This record gives sequence, C-alpha cells and structure tokens, in this order.
Amino acid sequence: MPFYYYSFEVVNLIAISCLLAVGSYLPYSAGNLVVCFGGLMGIGGLAASMLQSSLGVPLGLALLGGGVVAALAGMLIGLAFGKLGGFLFSVVTLAMGELIRVVVTNSSALGGALGFKDAGGLISPAWSVCLLLLVLGGFWRFEISMARRTLVIVRESELLAASLGLNVLSLRTLCLAAGSFVVGLAGGLYIHTVGILDPRLFGFEKSVEIMMYAVLGGARNFGGAVISGILLTTILEFLRVSSELRMVLYGISMVIVVVLRPEGIMGRGRLLGRVG
Repeated sequence: MPFYYYSFEVVNLIAISCLLAVGSYLPYSAGNLVVCFGGLMGIGGLAASMLQSSLGVPLGLALLGGGVVAALAGMLIGLAFGKLGGFLFSVVTLAMGELIRVVVTNSSALGGALGFKDAGGLISPAWSVCLLLLVLGGFWRFEISMARRTLVIVRESELLAASLGLNVLSLRTLCLAAGSFVVGLAGGLYIHTVGILDPRLFGFEKSVEIMMYAVLGGARNFGGAVISGILLTTILEFLRVSSELRMVLYGISMVIVVVLRPEGIMGRGRLLGRVG
C-alpha cells in the first residue's frame, strides 16, 4: 500500500476512534457503562452503506441516516433495560451486542460471516475530520451547559437527582441515544474507510475497546475520551511492527494508564501525579 493511502487510512481511523470515544463518553458521564457500542457502530455502518449503495442517498445524508438508525436502536435498549442500572445494565448491553453480532453473522442479506462489502465507495480523511470537528464543537457547547451539570448530579447520586424532580431513566436513555448516534456516524465512516464491515466488529472485543476509550478518558471531561481515542489508536498502529506481541503490548499499555490514572486521563488530580 502506498504511504499516502496508509496515512489517509490512519487519519480516518484516528478520527473514527475519537467519535467512538466521545459517543461512549456521553452515557458513561451519566453513570451508565455500555458494552454494546460495537454492535451499534455496526448497525450505523450497515444502515449508511445500504442507504447510499441501494437507495442512492448522498454520502452525507447516508451517514446521518446511519447515525439515526443507531440512535433508535440505542434508545430501544435504554427504554427496555434502563431500569436495571449499574452492573446488570452493563451485562444486558453486552448480551445485546452479542445478539446483534449473531444475527448479522447468520444473515446473508447483511453479508453473513464474510462481512458486508457493498460500501458504496471510499472516502477521504476530510469527511472524518470535518464530522469529528462538528461533533466536538457540539460536545464543547454541551460541556458548558446546564444539561451537563444535570448529568453530573445523575451520575453522582440517583437519589439526589430523583429528589430534585429529575427523571433519571429518561436522561440516561437520552444520553445513550445521543451517544449511539455519534457511534453510528463512526460506523458509517468506518465502512467507507476500510470497504468492508466484518461481523466481528459487532462483538464483545470491539465493544470493550470502545468502552475503554471512555473509562481511560474519565467521566469528567470529553477531552479525556478524545485523548484516549487518539492514544490507543496510535499505540495499535505503532505496534504493527510486532504482530505476535501486538495485543500483549497493547494490554500492558492500557494497564499502565489505568495504574497511573485510575480516575481517567482527565479525572481529578494532575496529569503527572499528585503532590503530597
């Protein structure tokens, strides 16, 4: 592969990882740990690709359509299982992600085990970067809004939030739907970057990877999720030089970050450690 093609793909993948990171950060910042974003990413990618290749919808609208379909799926999951909360909700979302993977793997219309290949054409990094900047601009406005302060209350104390008249279930479902929309956008960009949507993308491994972006970034600022997405994606690319040790070294890198920054990259405390 020519170096400039590889460079374009890496830029796209970093931008996609950042979108996945901020998408998973939103429900995490409201107190929900979601483990099915791999499946929702795949749903967004499939929907965007089908809209463009089968219905002739322009790329921009197809990407938005994929985000909307993923958001609807996320909203349904939130409405159906949101009352469980905590660990049980995470387990159920994990099961839903695996269910999506199994359905896609066994559906010939969706590509089956060989993957969905009708991407409708590849894209330049300009699409990924522009969409990322638009999303980050929206998140920046959100971070300084009253809605963000409301989510802090929901995350810190459900009892306090309920006593203030806040509907915790509705707020968390809305966060999951909004995060799923961003993840669906990333899925559409992904299939237009690599040209194929492997059904393994819908499963546990990808969902955990997306979840780690939010966990390592911290729940207090979306900037941490962005840094985490850039850092982990870049580490994986550098580790391509050793395919045998790639995932081992990747795991060690994540453990180091968790040990040094248990509250997240942008959590409480100084980036270089605490004094005293």
